[in-house]
Amino acid sequence: MPPTTRSMSSSRRASEKKETETAPVEWGSPESEFGHIAPCRGIRFWGYLLCSIGLAGWVLVGIPLVAYKYLPPHPTDDYAGLTGFICLWMPVFALINNRGEKRTWAQRWEEFIFVWLIVSGLAQVFWELPFVLIKRKYLHPIESTSTLKDSELWLWVWWMYGSGDTRYMRPHSSSHATETMLAISGFFELAAAYWIKKGGCFK
Repeated sequence: MPPTTRSMSSSRRASEKKETETAPVEWGSPESEFGHIAPCRGIRFWGYLLCSIGLAGWVLVGIPLVAYKYLPPHPTDDYAGLTGFICLWMPVFALINNRGEKRTWAQRWEEFIFVWLIVSGLAQVFWELPFVLIKRKYLHPIESTSTLKDSELWLWVWWMYGSGDTRYMRPHSSSHATETMLAISGFFELAAAYWIKKGGCFK
């Protein structure tokens, strides 16, 4: 090959290599650290599953048992609160690699954020939001932080939240406004989790 042709070929390859190195990495591409979340695998799957069963168990079994007087409001609320506290640490499993898995810390934290958005979003929409809507009419008149009357047992799941921190059982516009904003944020958290899983991004 003539020197001039060889020189032009080398220059072209160098130019192409430079363009490849400087080109933006597409979201979700093999070169990207983001967009490849696979949370339902290995040890992470079992961690998420056990925590979900623990939370769902109190919702589907614990609440009806208290409502129909098979369990007392207290100390059942202590056991439910302890289970909830442990299970809400569910996103920590996102930082654990399965055997043979090699994820960057950026990928681990992306999954952590993804799981946290789901856990927090569901809590805000299905627990915090009803609490905000019913607290003035039904929760503020409750007199005791240690037990409930038979007619109040259906409020147990929100009463144990308010009885643990009595600020929320008193009418106060500032705390009510804060809780309202938190409840509304749940919808945005769930939307963000959906966008992350779909491989989208926003600026």
